[in-house]
Amino acid sequence: MSDMKFRVNFSLMEHYVSFQVLFVGELVRVETSQNCVIMKSSDNVDVNVFMDNTQNLYPGYVYEIVGIVEKDDQGTLYITQNSGTVPVFFTDSPDKFDFDSYNQMVDMTARTYQNIFYVTEEQAE
Repeated sequence: MSDMKFRVNFSLMEHYVSFQVLFVGELVRVETSQNCVIMKSSDNVDVNVFMDNTQNLYPGYVYEIVGIVEKDDQGTLYITQNSGTVPVFFTDSPDKFDFDSYNQMVDMTARTYQNIFYVTEEQAE
């Protein structure tokens, strides 16, 4: 089950601290000196994503990141991209991506229909 990844928006991140997640957002800006990008989540909140390589990432583009949700000492949530993974490019224009529909899908998979999309340890055996 260690390969299981949960789709999250900002409001769900609190429930998935230390878990692998799939995070889709619009790249707002690149903080090269900190190996960090700021991405706007599907529920319209800026999220820091730390990664090994921030080259070839462009503000305004929509990406999917595979990473782990973490929380610092002040309680701030952020994502650290999994080593060896690369951001998946979706589109060069947020207008071409329906964030409202995506956000509804994320919410349904995590809350309403979780038993359909995610398998528990007991179910896998």
